[in-house]
Amino acid sequence: MTMTIENLPPELDDAVRGFVDRLDEVRTRLIRRESELDDALDDSARRGPAPRPHDPFDLDHPISSSVEP
Repeated sequence: MTMTIENLPPELDDAVRGFVDRLDEVRTRLIRRESELDDALDDSARRGPAPRPHDPFDLDHPISSSVEP
């Protein structure tokens, strides 16, 4: 016999419905998070590459080239 949510015993019905509700909440949060990450990637792409960190041995770096010996 195949059980469906319609013919579950009452003690399991609440548990299954609670589990399904929780899954729906998690799914909604994941979709929202995915959207936030997509927006962050779009923003990052618009800004371009991050500035390179200062390497004190890189004499071509703007900070190093502005320091006089």
